[in-house]
Amino acid sequence: MRGGGDSFSGSEQVFDQLAQWVAGRLNFSETATFQCAEDSNDHAVYCYEMAHNAVTGNYVLVLWNETITGSSKIAGIRATDPVGGAPLEVANVEDGVIPGVPTYFWISPSNNFVATIRTEGSFSGTAGMSKYIHSFMKHFSPARRKISVGNKERVQYFDSNVGELRPGYRPRFKMHRKLKDITRAMFLGTRPKVVKVIYRDCLRRQYAVTEDLWQKFMRFAGVGDPNSLPRDLEFKTELKYCPSESEFAAMVDHVLSVENQEGELGVVYKGGSQTYWLSKIIDRREINVNIETRGGAVTVYTAGSLLRACEIALGSDTR
Repeated sequence: MRGGGDSFSGSEQVFDQLAQWVAGRLNFSETATFQCAEDSNDHAVYCYEMAHNAVTGNYVLVLWNETITGSSKIAGIRATDPVGGAPLEVANVEDGVIPGVPTYFWISPSNNFVATIRTEGSFSGTAGMSKYIHSFMKHFSPARRKISVGNKERVQYFDSNVGELRPGYRPRFKMHRKLKDITRAMFLGTRPKVVKVIYRDCLRRQYAVTEDLWQKFMRFAGVGDPNSLPRDLEFKTELKYCPSESEFAAMVDHVLSVENQEGELGVVYKGGSQTYWLSKIIDRREINVNIETRGGAVTVYTAGSLLRACEIALGSDTR
């Protein structure tokens, strides 16, 4: 949503406002933008660190994704630590440490472009990032105002384009995967030639319980309590058939959605044996960068060094 001042606006203003808000938090625990009910399987997301290039307007955002743990010793960050580069440590669960894993994002607001930065063994965290930003806009944006209507308080949002509060004005933040030259429509067009569909994925302990699909699969696999998943579980399903148009579209959209962490869809075409993976059309690349880490036995990459590396490696390629 475009605008200026205290209204909802473009990506540049949203991330500028987020950086100012994070800088004003007293401690690490206050950087969460949404709360999780005690009986839910959701996990909180915190801002570990942000770095900004004032010349390009680009950011690196490092989020800390709270995880479940089955051990008495955990890697985490103390809830009372100051914001911005809090030290990581291994401590007892009862020591007030928030267990978790970091996720990294290079953001070019002027280009409406986000790159997830992944190292070996990490996950993208795009679903958590999307929820984090949307919840910030919904709950902490300067455009949010409380007004009294009769005996009740209601929340409305200011629209500077018309210079007033608008009852139907709401925050919206969405991300879509960037594809290579072949498009979704072109891939869908190959459906009549499909004779086998292959889906493979991995249930990872740090985020498995946040997905309805994982909940169902774990029950099928005989794991009664989702929080007791003993290890990462890889699985692969093969079906020899040609899906309908709606089925194939649903499969493709699931894999291309930002909520999908690392599931892959493959197809085999009539008269052949080679598997063609949909993930090959998602714009992914490997880059070698020199980055700094913080911590001892447990490390996290610093936002500043990631920003410098990404500006060099990706700064000229945001199409």
